[in-house]
Amino acid sequence: MSGPDDLTPEEQATRNRERNLRKIAEQWAEHEASTLELEELRRIPAPSPAQLRRIAELVEGLNGKGHALPCWQAAADAGDQDAQDYLAEWDTDLDTDPIVSFLRKALLRSRSMDEVREALRRLATDHEAYQRDVEEIQKMKPEDFE
Repeated sequence: MSGPDDLTPEEQATRNRERNLRKIAEQWAEHEASTLELEELRRIPAPSPAQLRRIAELVEGLNGKGHALPCWQAAADAGDQDAQDYLAEWDTDLDTDPIVSFLRKALLRSRSMDEVREALRRLATDHEAYQRDVEEIQKMKPEDFE
């Protein structure tokens, strides 16, 4: 039996290309399956809490946490314990940084995406503006997020 060391550079390149194509095909199939499952679940007129949680899982896998956060909140509000635990754990992780906590709340409350983008830009580029934002957020009341 020949090992990878017995292959010519061209044969090794061909083997690597084939392996990469297989991986891409597998990932695409998983993506398509998740997309189809999500479409099916979204057609349900009154999804159960567990179905709402599955929607959140699929949206997070396909689009990331920021897009999935309202779905997780809907599942938690509907009484899904796993979704409630997930959000509680996420809150614990985020409460250490007021800006990140604000961004999460802004996403949940559907605040202007322009506000969220501006806060992210300041977070990444301007430490003094970040500190001012932290002070402003710490003065806010819960109703400011509604």
